[in-house]
Amino acid sequence: MIYKNIFSGSLCLFCVLFFYSSFSNTVLGESFSQYHSVVNFSEDKIIISKDLALKNNYDRTILPGQIEFRVGKGTQDSVTSANLQNIIILDNDGNNISYSVRENLEYTSLILDIYYPLLPQFEYKFFLQYELKFQASVIFFKSLEVPLKETSIPI
Repeated sequence: MIYKNIFSGSLCLFCVLFFYSSFSNTVLGESFSQYHSVVNFSEDKIIISKDLALKNNYDRTILPGQIEFRVGKGTQDSVTSANLQNIIILDNDGNNISYSVRENLEYTSLILDIYYPLLPQFEYKFFLQYELKFQASVIFFKSLEVPLKETSIPI
């Protein structure tokens, strides 16, 4: 009976440590060490530019894969199109980064393909820019909210 309690206690401790280490790697694994956004407005468009650096916080090499940025659509009262145009995505050497755009009713996703091995504590720097068409619905006052953190990776 005593062996059964020791075994189940050890198993429980192992499970807790396993889940804790899995959770801590998930939270601390990769993050943006640089997330600098600039938003420029004109009469009919918004240009959003980002200088980003993805950092590997793991103690082993990772391959980031796909990174998703979500651009919301509409306001509290209505849903409109978030047509991303003139998309430019470049790595630190000026090479194009491949991407895809997916839309649903709530947001448009810009999905970057970053298949570059990232050593422990190293960064992968890149530049992202896109345009959004903008039409004000009122004559005298314009109200616009642009959330600048639209990714699930911690900053």
